[in-house]
This record gives sequence, C-alpha cells and structure tokens, in this order.
Amino acid sequence: MDHVQALLKRQQPHIYGLQGVGAVSSNFFIGTPDGPFVQIMNLSNCHWVTASNINCPVGTVNVYDSMTPSSPIAFRKQLAWLLFSNTRHITIRWLDIQRQSGSSDCGLFAIAAATALSFGLDPTEQNWAQPTMRAHLLACFTADHIDLFPSSKKRRGGRVKKELHLEVFCHCRQPADGEMVQCSACEGWFHCRCENTDIRRCKSSSVFLCKVCREA
Repeated sequence: MDHVQALLKRQQPHIYGLQGVGAVSSNFFIGTPDGPFVQIMNLSNCHWVTASNINCPVGTVNVYDSMTPSSPIAFRKQLAWLLFSNTRHITIRWLDIQRQSGSSDCGLFAIAAATALSFGLDPTEQNWAQPTMRAHLLACFTADHIDLFPSSKKRRGGRVKKELHLEVFCHCRQPADGEMVQCSACEGWFHCRCENTDIRRCKSSSVFLCKVCREA
C-alpha cells in the first residue's frame, strides 16, 4: 500500500495525504494534510478503505468502502486528525461505490478508488472489472507507474450509504475520550491529558482555564 501511495504522490504532486498506512494501523497520529487529501487506511481485521475530503464541505470526509461500512473508534480518531476541523462536528460519509465479490479484494478496491480520486474521477461512478484488477496492479508495479483501473459502463454516482456526525472537542479536535474538563472562560471541553491536568484537581477547584484562556 505504501508503494502505491508513493507512486501516486509522485505522479500527482497536487494531491495531499497518501501517507504511510502504518501510522493508522498502529494507532499513531498521522499528520494533517495541508490541502485536499486522499488516504488509504486499514481498519481492523485487515480491511482496506480509502478516505478523501476532495470536493467535500469543510469538516467532511468521504469514505470509499467496497464492503459493509464500519467505523471503529480508532478509525474515527484518525479521520478527525486528518481533518483537524474547527467545526463543532465532523461528518463522515460512506459513499456507494461498487461492492466487491468475495472478501479478499478490498485492498484492490481501495487502491482503485484512491487512483480514481488522484486522477480527478469519482469512484462512485466506476464499475471496475474485478477479475482483472490484480493483474492490472502487477502491471503497474512492473511499469513503476499507477494507471487507472479498467472500468466498464458508468455507475450512477454520488449516493451516500451511511452518514455519521461526530462531535469533536479540545485543541486536538478529537472525539470525547477519557476524562474531560470544561473551561470556565470559553466553556469548551478538553481532554485532561491534552491539558496535562488531573480530573480530581479540577473538581477540587471552582475555576479551570484551558491553555488558550490562561495565555489570553
């Protein structure tokens, strides 16, 4: 996957993201892209999907999943980090791309979706020839160049299979997780770990100020 993304990044330097997937699968924070991004991501049980905010409103990301949509908490956190949105909520949309046959080709479909997005095409409109996808990818590796995966008649695109509105908080713009504390000045909620404070200390005091309000 990393080699595919490195080739796409070389061919399409205007596309952000395309970072190493190890950061996601290891539950480390990945860098927030500076512009519209494409990112292949690994969910639990070795399931591959593609995420992108190309042509999305602020605070929204599209997920291209060739199987049944799922959203483990680690996956939601990584999407929030990719967006790093100042909006109160982020919106995660699972778009209706071609459903794969069987259970072993999700990686091929994730690569095909990332390639289509990198070339300015809508993955929801593609109807890939699944039996030829593996040979096509091998040919791309041999040529050291990623080409669009062969697609037959155009599908009706743009349909949303599932939509999730996820509230985000704190300086890190992540979902609520663990102990949280509210700032007495701005009334925002913050993770205690991000504020480097202890919830017991906050409860014993009538006033708590977040980092930004303390420095104001």
